[in-house]
Amino acid sequence: MVFPIKWGKPPMARCQHLCRFLSSAAAKAAPPIPARCVPRASDGTSAQSARIRELARLGRVHEAREIFDAMPHRDIIAWNSMIFAYCNNGMPDAARSLAAAISGGNLRTGTILLSGYARLGRVRDARRVFDEMPARNVVAWNAMIGCYVKNGDISLARRLFDAMPSREVTSWNTMLTGYCYSRQMVDARNLFEQMPEHSLVSWTLMISGYVLIEQHGKAWDVFCTMHREGMAPDQPNLVSVLSAVSHLENFDILDSLHVLALKTGFARDVVVGTAMLNAYTRNASMLDIAVKFFECMTERNEYTWSTMISALSQGGRIDAAFAVYRRDPIKSIPSRTAMLTGLARCGRINDARILFEEISEPNVVSWNAIITGYLQNEMVDAAEELFNRMPYRNTISWLQ
Repeated sequence: MVFPIKWGKPPMARCQHLCRFLSSAAAKAAPPIPARCVPRASDGTSAQSARIRELARLGRVHEAREIFDAMPHRDIIAWNSMIFAYCNNGMPDAARSLAAAISGGNLRTGTILLSGYARLGRVRDARRVFDEMPARNVVAWNAMIGCYVKNGDISLARRLFDAMPSREVTSWNTMLTGYCYSRQMVDARNLFEQMPEHSLVSWTLMISGYVLIEQHGKAWDVFCTMHREGMAPDQPNLVSVLSAVSHLENFDILDSLHVLALKTGFARDVVVGTAMLNAYTRNASMLDIAVKFFECMTERNEYTWSTMISALSQGGRIDAAFAVYRRDPIKSIPSRTAMLTGLARCGRINDARILFEEISEPNVVSWNAIITGYLQNEMVDAAEELFNRMPYRNTISWLQ
């Protein structure tokens, strides 16, 4: 039995108001069409239904609706495809109006609607669909629990989780996500130990959760246990554990992860490689190793370049940092910001200012960096002039 729930008046973000308005407008512009046949499975409409779903994923809802309207007969798959098109593009109210034309549809229809509302964080609407479903599969339960988790209501998520008639590993991981990302790691650990089986996602969630609360040693312990149990890592798993290891400043551990990345084929992955580079650069004594690792990388992204530039600058090797910057084919905002920060730190504030002016659309981090540079060089008037020019500011801007 599902527990009853009393609704208060939750805060509504402006974007949710906009989505609700657009969804209602779409429903009015394209009113539900009476079914021309009793919805049933049919092979005759499969191509059109597939096309509707394809257009939905591309955001071309109007074209999807044109195909739907032109169909002489529609089976339940066609109706669900069009309902999915609306939900996938942030218009669940239009989808629900369409579902009403077939008396709510089937289990799949309800699950699509529920997921559509959940994706927008519209908890009350999602729960209403959930409660009205005559039958619920595990996907519907997971979607509703995930909706509570996304909105930070971990208590209601757990109550619904406990009421589930049956669970799969995704159900456990959804609840585990809630605990980990709300930093309730004692509850997360208890739930993790109750799980009948652990997927790679389960292990990664636990590692990430400990990293969030800065218990990096425990994150490493979880990874070691996972490895002993024969679970091979994937990209997100390695990135999570590298984030933990970067704070341990233990070269032996980092070296063992490098070997593991080589064995598992992830050493050439740019995301894993950049995470490993970041771990090497956290310790000034490993800067030379970091440089060698960087030079051996077969692929680099904007964060790879900015990480190396920042590390060399912080290590007092401003000329080496500038040499890397000149080689950077992307010269992204993070790279430019890292370089100007280094130049300002070593007293070359004019060069830093020239670099800043070359950024067409500097972000708040870039603004803060150049202002900090002026303050470090005791040029308060110039810092104040830039502060007054900032198009927007964050907390760091005001605390400088």
